[in-house]
Amino acid sequence: MDYEIYPLAITHVEWSIFTDVCQRVIGVSPTRGIDASHLKLKDPAAFLGSFDTQNEPLIALRDSFNPGHKHFSISFIMVLDTEGVIALQNTGLELFTREGKRRQILAIATGSMDEWHRAVCYGCREIASLELRFIMNHVVARFEQAGFREIFSHLKKHKLHDQTFVLRS
Repeated sequence: MDYEIYPLAITHVEWSIFTDVCQRVIGVSPTRGIDASHLKLKDPAAFLGSFDTQNEPLIALRDSFNPGHKHFSISFIMVLDTEGVIALQNTGLELFTREGKRRQILAIATGSMDEWHRAVCYGCREIASLELRFIMNHVVARFEQAGFREIFSHLKKHKLHDQTFVLRS
């Protein structure tokens, strides 16, 4: 598979507004916990960790019921073939596609972190198609590079013979 998968767009937080309004209205700085963790405000994961305003960002990131996961949007741009696009169609992600040259298809997949979490868990199973598992393995790697490793920390990677991995509890 000659796929290309890149992060394209991610929710950007206006920290000064978020912290000011939270401090003024509920008397809590949502970033106090970020300062005490390994996260940095420039990390995209910091917003998800601070969204619940409980100042326990690592717990918030690991919590699949964190309300922030539904308020955080991520888009990936991908170069796929027909099989790759078909594999993405039942993931719950919003897809935009355009046919290109040499059987290549430009695809943009967008979803909330909640939708991406479900799509990754769905795609990183042994019964998922090789194309979907390959795509979601690369998405997980991109998430980890962007500081989102805590979101999948409750899952362990198990390598398969086809050089992809599955995620298990």
